Amino acid sequence: MSPAPRIARSEADVQHAVLAYLRLRGIRAWRINTAGVPLHGPGQEGRYRPAPSIGVADILAILPPRGRWLALEVKSATGRLTCEQEAFLATIREQGGISGCVRSVEDVERLLAETTASSA
Repeated sequence: MSPAPRIARSEADVQHAVLAYLRLRGIRAWRINTAGVPLHGPGQEGRYRPAPSIGVADILAILPPRGRWLALEVKSATGRLTCEQEAFLATIREQGGISGCVRSVEDVERLLAETTASSA
């Protein structure tokens, strides 16, 4: 298997690369879509029903072997966290999980390495 792409520019590119990296590491992960549900019908073009959980991270994962939560908010090089996203990541950390804002696969590697080192 080839390694996950190392250079990604758009948020979608980073998400794909991070999911591929986690898959290679044997970590179960899911892309969470919180953009809402598109509405259909007269006068509804381009409108969305709000997502049920604003601020939920882009990627949620379960770390083996004990099932520790991993929540990753993926941003482009210039993207910023919203207050709701910051609060969600903080909640995960407060409950014993690992969370962070990542802009590359290297950020994920660093986050996992730092967390593993600090809990050893």
